[in-house]
Amino acid sequence: MRLSTILKVVGMLVVAVIVGGVVVIMSTDYNQYEGLIAEKVKEATGRNLSIAGDIELELSFTPSLSVSGVRFENAEWGTKPDMLSVEKILAQVALLPLLSNTIEVDHVLLQGAEILIEREADGRANFVFDAAAKESAIKKDETPASSSATGLSGDGSLPIPIVRKVLIENAKLIYRDVSAGVTETILLKKILLDGEGPQSPVNLTFDMTLNGQPVFGGGQPGPLDGLTDPDKDWPLKLTVEASGAKVGLDGPIRDPAGVKGFKVGVNVSGESLANLSALAGAPVPPISPYQVSAKIHGDPLQALQLVNIGVKVGKSDINGDVKVNLSGKKPSVDGKFTSELIDLADFIKPSSAAPEKSTDGSTSTSADKTPADSDGRVLPNDPLPLDALKPANAKIGLTAKRVLAQGVAIENIVTSVTLRDGDLQVAPMKAEISNGTLDGKVRLNAAAKTPALNDGIKASKIDLGKLLTDAAITDLLEGGLNAQVQLKGRGSSVRALAAGLDGQIRAVIGEGRVKTTALDTLSADHPV
Repeated sequence: MRLSTILKVVGMLVVAVIVGGVVVIMSTDYNQYEGLIAEKVKEATGRNLSIAGDIELELSFTPSLSVSGVRFENAEWGTKPDMLSVEKILAQVALLPLLSNTIEVDHVLLQGAEILIEREADGRANFVFDAAAKESAIKKDETPASSSATGLSGDGSLPIPIVRKVLIENAKLIYRDVSAGVTETILLKKILLDGEGPQSPVNLTFDMTLNGQPVFGGGQPGPLDGLTDPDKDWPLKLTVEASGAKVGLDGPIRDPAGVKGFKVGVNVSGESLANLSALAGAPVPPISPYQVSAKIHGDPLQALQLVNIGVKVGKSDINGDVKVNLSGKKPSVDGKFTSELIDLADFIKPSSAAPEKSTDGSTSTSADKTPADSDGRVLPNDPLPLDALKPANAKIGLTAKRVLAQGVAIENIVTSVTLRDGDLQVAPMKAEISNGTLDGKVRLNAAAKTPALNDGIKASKIDLGKLLTDAAITDLLEGGLNAQVQLKGRGSSVRALAAGLDGQIRAVIGEGRVKTTALDTLSADHPV
């Protein structure tokens, strides 16, 4: 038999095999495997998986398998029946690696997914699966030495696939954390994970909407298989941009599924905090520009530490460390801060409200308006936000070299703020001002039936002329000021506290003088 004839026969046999394989593949009803798929998922997670639509195969050099109407069961205690529902899943598989029992998924597409992430107050999370199921899955993965890591195991189970790219489009993510009191709904326009396999780092890009505001970014998180490994640190490097703010995260997370610990560097910067109001769902002060950095580590359910905190707002700076204990009945915060300069003008911006025309043709701004319930009085009767003092305990110390308030320099400040069960105390409160000193303490007890205010402030050897000049009030007066203030009152609003104040104010001006320019002005107005 000639070589050419042999080659023709071999060629015909190859074609016949290919054609026969195609016929078999095309004629196979893959819906019969729905039960097997659901069984394997149940073994691995302890939860049910259902497929309402058809399983379809499209044949090519990179065959694609599509599934529609997929639902994955939530934890028994969950607020909704499904943790995950997907309108369509499409997976494209490389053909040649299949010959060596290797499943390489070129890309996976998820469309119309709804994902529910929940964490209860006791630490239970719906993304942490049943322990018994995990053990069962581990035992099944402990294959004999003769089986290949990429091939079939001794019990005939399928190999773990290598997924190179995951694309999620038009999805909804609902995040609920009872312990943090947070419930958020995020619309995911696009999320792309691109890597070389489950053990390789991935490139991440995303585009989403939170509270109607666009949020986008990306980074390089760790390998996908590290998400479920409780014994390894999972590296995270991520950048997020939203409403003019830029947030950077960089550091490892221990057991990402259980979030048992992390040590992450955080950097936040932006032109104005006010731009974040819509994103936060609440008004945010117009503080600008700002830059915040810190390293955060610890267990989010037990204790956290924020170290090397650096805050830069305009010309102002604040640095320090904070410890947060979350294991008690109430969270407790212990922090120490230092500052070279705090300019209150960087934090308190003047109103920029546009003038409004009234019915009589005059103009005014929103800042000129008096609240309806104030009855034209100067002090508001709005309730003080005293409930904010009750959920946590805190002790915060501050040492600042210089604070600027309306042109007045307050220097060498040493103070401590203590909050316990709604009882707020500021003591000591020491500072230097206008060549003199301040020494005092303030207490506001919000836990009392009627909130109570007590304060005592002593001012010694204050240069009154310098103080008034720095405050841009007048430069016509001079003298030394010694003063003592002892006040107490009760009330749940500024007006109520002011109306009920009781105590004494003493002030002594030594060697006071009025500049002759003031007398000249008076004589000019009232000639003799």
